[in-house]
Amino acid sequence: MNVLIEMSAEVYDGLLDKCDQSCAEYYTLTKANIVFRWKEDRQLKLRRILCDLNEATRLLATASRICPAAVPYIEKAIAAARD
Repeated sequence: MNVLIEMSAEVYDGLLDKCDQSCAEYYTLTKANIVFRWKEDRQLKLRRILCDLNEATRLLATASRICPAAVPYIEKAIAAARD
């Protein structure tokens, strides 16, 4: 099952900065693409990560420890993939 995680660039950068470069979760994060969306009168820069459910679950566990701000984005993506 594929999971599409989308989060703000700021939260993504915080998670990536705190993630150990030698772990698998870091590699998962580096696969992210940049996307832009318009919200009202401004453009938002987002990061989109396509991964499988196991990767997303490991990323969630890592985010829970090192970057709580990323947790809601990952949880939302996992829930959407399961629906």
